[in-house]
Amino acid sequence: AVCSRRVQIPAVYDMIAPITELMMHLESSPAVRNRSVAVITKFLTEYPMSRDKLKSHIDLYIGNLQYSEPGGRHAMLQLIKTLILRFPTPVLREEALVFFIPLVNSMTSDADAGVKEKASEVIVALISNTGLDVVLPTVKRWLNSGDSAFRATALQSLLPTITAAA
Repeated sequence: AVCSRRVQIPAVYDMIAPITELMMHLESSPAVRNRSVAVITKFLTEYPMSRDKLKSHIDLYIGNLQYSEPGGRHAMLQLIKTLILRFPTPVLREEALVFFIPLVNSMTSDADAGVKEKASEVIVALISNTGLDVVLPTVKRWLNSGDSAFRATALQSLLPTITAAA
């Protein structure tokens, strides 16, 4: 209710960190996770904040893709996907590589198959909402590197998008 009214007091800004923690630790409760994602998304897309503050939130969520529990990583991927779908295109295009590279890492090297699949879905959403032109220079660098692991990663990074388009 507080977020719906856009009450701009420091306490509203301070409540996001505990909501994020709650979302990651209650993986057994989809209702709490979904509500947490909705509140954080509303906050990040509707509350006034500096570009640096927005980037710090994005960095926090991307960093939590390395969270120790798969449920917490799933929660972060759900949040990131929702943000990708809700951020204005110019903001998303500017931050695309900040999302893309860690998402590719999750998709290619996470131990949990469900996390890999969810990361793949989020990559498709990212490329669909930013355009392939935003990530293609990075993928081309990986393809042109002498390292076979980078080449494999480049191909894997585009595979979900190609499969979704088919």
